[in-house]
Amino acid sequence: MQSHRTLRRYRRAVIESTIYLRLLDEKTDVWRPVVAERLGATLYRILDQVVPAEERWEFGPAELVVTDLNQLAEGPTVVAIARASR
Repeated sequence: MQSHRTLRRYRRAVIESTIYLRLLDEKTDVWRPVVAERLGATLYRILDQVVPAEERWEFGPAELVVTDLNQLAEGPTVVAIARASR
């Protein structure tokens, strides 16, 4: 009798959140809301999305970033503050 092994693949749930990225080359502080996958308490991966041609983001799609809470006009907001290495 031959033994069969069943392989199961599990997809991990993606926890999507909105975080804010600083726009570069602006005269004042300008923040862009983007969709990111939460990987840890302060670690996020920016999900693929279109970057408007007229904007220059501090961090781009697919980058890992470290975040912190920052006081913006909307109130306490999760903002990307640095690239993360994994």
